[in-house]
Amino acid sequence: MWRYDGVYKRMMEDARFNPRILVTPRLNEPFADRVVDQKATISFFKSKGYLVDGALNDQTGEWIDLNVLEPDIIFYTQPYSGHIVAKYEFFTVRNALLCYAPYAYQLFEKRWNYDTPCQNYCWFVFLASQYEKEVALRYSRIKARNVVPAGYGFFDEYLDASKDADAIEQAWRRDPRKRVIWAPHHSIDPNHALKVSSFLDISGLMLQLKDKYSDRIIFAFKPHPMLYSTLCRFWGEAQAKAYYKKWEDSENSFYVDGDYLALFAGSDAMVHCSGSFIAEYLYTGKPVQYVYSKTSSSVTYGEICKKLLSVHYEAHNGKDIIDFLENVVLAGIDPKKTMRSSVKREYLTPPNGKTFAENVCNAIMSGIGKQ
Repeated sequence: MWRYDGVYKRMMEDARFNPRILVTPRLNEPFADRVVDQKATISFFKSKGYLVDGALNDQTGEWIDLNVLEPDIIFYTQPYSGHIVAKYEFFTVRNALLCYAPYAYQLFEKRWNYDTPCQNYCWFVFLASQYEKEVALRYSRIKARNVVPAGYGFFDEYLDASKDADAIEQAWRRDPRKRVIWAPHHSIDPNHALKVSSFLDISGLMLQLKDKYSDRIIFAFKPHPMLYSTLCRFWGEAQAKAYYKKWEDSENSFYVDGDYLALFAGSDAMVHCSGSFIAEYLYTGKPVQYVYSKTSSSVTYGEICKKLLSVHYEAHNGKDIIDFLENVVLAGIDPKKTMRSSVKREYLTPPNGKTFAENVCNAIMSGIGKQ
């Protein structure tokens, strides 16, 4: 959910800002897991040289007083209530200006994507494009008066990651074979609202294809973080663990559960049924295939999402995936390349000829009357 990396870096370099990160573990997990997640997240930010605090005292179970940090502006990473402790919720803050940028690309033109209490309460909401602001105008009860078209935070992050050649090669084990990511979604539960995951349809096939192309392709297994716990409920922990291990222990595959920027930058293609990856992988300019679930609900995507999906190669069965690997990945026949570039330029590139971070910081300084 961290989409403010570019903003943080820009603020670090600007004497007018003093950025700091507060890691706030979510409440819908046991205390022990909160402690583990907080430590891992703090370690991630410290490795970048960022100033970071943990909200949770792992010894006493108490939460840090937000006023100790004396924030003037607070950026939220998600707009939902009930996920973090009440003392940090947007409706309790009285002495700071609040900002929010979506942690995921807005694929649905629905009220719940544009009209949450948090979004209406914020000083600024930074959306990807002018088109998204027009969508917000239809749904926001405050008529999107706090919305600023700024771009999508992933743009800045990928731009930086694509320049780090050594990190890219490390992410792919410096392997010379074609590099393909498989990224399945977690919504395998028949009661899930989306049911877009094609994992159960192709989980066996993908293992077969991994073995079939072992001399020519290395696969990165990048499932949604929630897939494993969902699989444990459906298959049982032993079977879920055994399946993941097959990707970890293979000579031409590996499992990725963390940052994926270098992974994207070094890849040659992706096969997926993810949500935000519909938009995010298009930043790479590389070929991508969307695998449709056989039991998918009638998901109504927004117009932008339909445009993004139109430049994906479609897969409805195993033959479609094999054709993609054979013809597009290995043979390099990529008829959708020009269309992908056009869609990226029109819908995914930040406005004003600036990065997402530049647009955000400029809006803040303008908003408080300073340039």
